[in-house]
Amino acid sequence: MSKAHISRLILSKIPKPKDGYILSIDRTNWQFGETHINILTIGIVVDKIAVPLVWQTLPQTSKRGNSNTNLRIGLMNQLLEVLPAKDIYFIAMDRDFHGKKWLAWLDRQNVTFVLRIKANTIVGGEPARQWKRSSLKKQMI
Repeated sequence: MSKAHISRLILSKIPKPKDGYILSIDRTNWQFGETHINILTIGIVVDKIAVPLVWQTLPQTSKRGNSNTNLRIGLMNQLLEVLPAKDIYFIAMDRDFHGKKWLAWLDRQNVTFVLRIKANTIVGGEPARQWKRSSLKKQMI
């Protein structure tokens, strides 16, 4: 069974909310003996957990196991093969997932995103801490 088949099976078991699915992207790592295992994953948020839909083992040569824009785009392309952008309410990501090229690519795919940022990050000419959460729908930095 391919990863796409597994993703479609998972999607068939989770009813789509009216506004679309909330997704999260994250990286996790373990150590098995001397081997470091780093996985980049995108999952559907269900209650307080994320059920993985697509994932990729990161190469050992990547800096501290972090992902880069090309790896993220590749993983999102896998996701968009089984889940159209119109069915995604937004994708949530931690501040590790910043980057103009990456965020612009998401925007071109019509994927709304929520990016956690530091309070002193400049958004629209102001520090992020000056913004109210309700006034930030999508800002490109």
